[in-house]
Amino acid sequence: MSRTTLQVPTGVRAPGWRSDLGLHAALGRLEAIDEGWRCELPSVPDNPFGNVLVLRGAPDTRSPEAVIALFEDLFRGTRVSHVCIGWDDPTADVLSLAPFVDQGFEAIDDVALALEGTDLAARTPDVGGLRLRRLDLDLETDGVLACELAVDEGRTSPYGRVAVRENLAWCRALLALGPPLGAWYGAELDGTLVATLGIVSVGGEGRLQSVGTRPALRNRGIGRALIAWAWRDAAARLDLDRLLLVTSRGGAGERFYRRMGFAAVGRNIGVLRSR
Repeated sequence: MSRTTLQVPTGVRAPGWRSDLGLHAALGRLEAIDEGWRCELPSVPDNPFGNVLVLRGAPDTRSPEAVIALFEDLFRGTRVSHVCIGWDDPTADVLSLAPFVDQGFEAIDDVALALEGTDLAARTPDVGGLRLRRLDLDLETDGVLACELAVDEGRTSPYGRVAVRENLAWCRALLALGPPLGAWYGAELDGTLVATLGIVSVGGEGRLQSVGTRPALRNRGIGRALIAWAWRDAAARLDLDRLLLVTSRGGAGERFYRRMGFAAVGRNIGVLRSR
């Protein structure tokens, strides 16, 4: 099977940032600049990681004032709602972000996790009658949206209904770009979607996206079963042997994925605040 994949920018060392830039540039605008990379996703201005400035070097090489001024100059005239800045520095320490935190930024301290091969540790779901299947986002938008909105309401920091709707529309457009680049998957119980996720080929790797289970059905093995089934399907269809994701370092998500066999391959260090 010939491999079709989204292209990633050259020169980016952090696997997570490299995958993020390739993923969002497909329907956005990616520009290499002297200081690093500027990515804009006009269709989803509320997505901070699609509208981001990734800088070369360590966070302490420039003052917060200089970095903020550069971001505002590069994103002048856009509808981007956040200031999101990352550093492509494998040795960066989150403590070096303190000057930005003092100015009202939230520190981004994420870990890139990868799974080699398709052998995932997933127990049998503690739910009878569960159906795992590939979804058609064009025909099943309402069901997928209802599930993702329910998942979002159960988060500690919800993205918001508008952001969830915009992101799903972007995902539909991404999958419609041409030859199969990926697919969306769902777990269905009694005719209702209870968990969804996406896998997209980025830079020759599978990129796990938008994983979520309805709050009332969490901790019953549904998410693990869906990830395992979807990854085996996507790996075979897209000729992939590595699955990558980005999640908060040290959080419940990292522990969840490590139990499935994922291992750390890099970090995404950055800062975020509203404009």
